[in-house]
Amino acid sequence: MTVICVDDERLQVEYVAELCLSLDNVDEAKGFTKPFEVLEYLEQEPADLALLDIDMPGMNGIELAEAIRERHPYLPIIFLTGYPQYTMDALQVHASGYLLKPVKKEKLATEVAYAIGSV
Repeated sequence: MTVICVDDERLQVEYVAELCLSLDNVDEAKGFTKPFEVLEYLEQEPADLALLDIDMPGMNGIELAEAIRERHPYLPIIFLTGYPQYTMDALQVHASGYLLKPVKKEKLATEVAYAIGSV
């Protein structure tokens, strides 16, 4: 399974990608710090899951999720954020999960399994 990880903080992207790669069902984790790069990537490459930060400059994670939904309506999206107040916005874009930072491997594994339907 290929996971895309999006956060405007490089260290956070690297941390989440490493967590993903430690999960049994993840073969590849692609990290992005710019939301527009994700949309370009998804035009050329498939992904099985998107992990999105919400508070990002230029295009926030909710807007990115909306753009992804237009192109890939069934791609599971999990938000990873430090802000609990965006929960309703996440529900409106039909997010598969919502985790507060700092993200722990066990919680990520549970959310990923649920998002891809292996629970």
